[in-house]
Amino acid sequence: MALPALHQAPRAYARAAGLLYLVVIVTGLFSQMFVQEALIAPGDAAQTLRNIAARSDLWALGSAAAVILAVVATLQLWIEYLLIRPVSRQGALLFLLVNIVSIAVESVSKVFLYVVGLAAEGRGLIASLAPGGAETIAATAFAVHHTAFHLALIFFGIACLVLGELIARSGFLPALIGRMMQLAGVAYLVACVAVMFFRPVAEVITPAILIVPFVAESTLCLWLLIRGVDPGRWHARLADQRRT
Repeated sequence: MALPALHQAPRAYARAAGLLYLVVIVTGLFSQMFVQEALIAPGDAAQTLRNIAARSDLWALGSAAAVILAVVATLQLWIEYLLIRPVSRQGALLFLLVNIVSIAVESVSKVFLYVVGLAAEGRGLIASLAPGGAETIAATAFAVHHTAFHLALIFFGIACLVLGELIARSGFLPALIGRMMQLAGVAYLVACVAVMFFRPVAEVITPAILIVPFVAESTLCLWLLIRGVDPGRWHARLADQRRT
C-alpha cells in the first residue's frame, strides 16, 4: 500500500519521525550506556579486550545497535527535513547538511569499535602480532572512536541549534520545544569541545550537562510521536512559502 503524500498527512509523517527518533534514542542508550559502559575499562585496553572476549555476544549486539541507529537516524532526518522545510528552505537545507555530516562521521567512528572486536577475538592479521599488539590496536581504535564520536556530536549540536530555531518559528510545533533543542545544541557543543580540548573542564561538567539534551530530545520525540504537528498551521506555512 502506497504511503500518502506529505501534504496529505503531515501529522502521520511527524509521528513516523517520532517513532524513528525513539528507536534512535533507545539504540543509542543501549549501545553507549549498556554495552560500552559495561565492557570498556577506561585506560586498560587489556582488561577491555578480556571483557569483550567474554561477552562477545553483547558486544556484537551493541555494534548492531550502532548500525541500526545510523540507518534509522538517516530516515528520521529525511522526514524531519520535509516537515520543517515550509518554515525556511535555506534553514531546513542547513539542518539537513549539518546532520548528514554528523551521521557520516558517527558511522565511520563505529568502524573503530568493530576493530576493537576483531582485536578481542584475535582475528586476521591481529593474531600474528607480537604480545601486546592487540592491546595497542584496541587503545588506538578507542582513541580514534572517541574523537570521531565527539566530532559528530559537535555537528549534531549545530543541527540542534538550527532545528530549534526552525521549530520555534514554525507555529505548528511548540516554540518551547524549539528553545529546548537550542539549549541541547549548546550543551552538546560545550560538552564535546571540553572533552576534546579542555579535559579538566569536561571532568567537571560531564555527564551532568548531557541531561539537557536528553530531556530536550526526549520531549521532541514524544511530542512528535503522540501529537505530531498541527496540520492546519503546517499547511498555512506551506501555502505562505509557495506564494513567496
